[in-house]
Amino acid sequence: MQLTYNTQDYSSAGYTEPNDSGLTGFGRQVVNEMAKLEMVVDLSHVGPKTSEDAINHAPEGKPPCFSHVPPSGMKEHPRNNSDHLMKLIGSKGGFVGLSQFGPHMKKDNDSTINDYVDALDYVIGLIGEDLVGIGSDASEGHGMLSEFMAWCNKDKGYARQLTSWGS
Repeated sequence: MQLTYNTQDYSSAGYTEPNDSGLTGFGRQVVNEMAKLEMVVDLSHVGPKTSEDAINHAPEGKPPCFSHVPPSGMKEHPRNNSDHLMKLIGSKGGFVGLSQFGPHMKKDNDSTINDYVDALDYVIGLIGEDLVGIGSDASEGHGMLSEFMAWCNKDKGYARQLTSWGS
């Protein structure tokens, strides 16, 4: 389950927040409870400081994951994760699923399957093949300009516009 989606909530800060304040006290409780319930904490849309806090706070043997992210080592984008965070999550045994979402890939929407394989190889080089896989990031039946995508890319689904996708 995602800890947050793009913005600040009671537990954590998303990657679109101008001030990534990190995991809150309530967020620590959420991470602990999810571990008790055998739920994996997904940090895919979480800010970098909050991600690091959550990875370091997670109970031993209950690592979080990045279920669908590209590496920022191949393209700088606020949604992509740094080598540091990928290595940190890998050091705890956490999974990294690589997204193939065009705007976040090396060549944007012109990226090919070869570019995706390069991204897989890149992250495997950081944390090993056992912790890396395919991380789908698609909303089947919802095009980029759909009403659904417009809703997803607004703060809490109705407030400020977060990205230009879907608008």
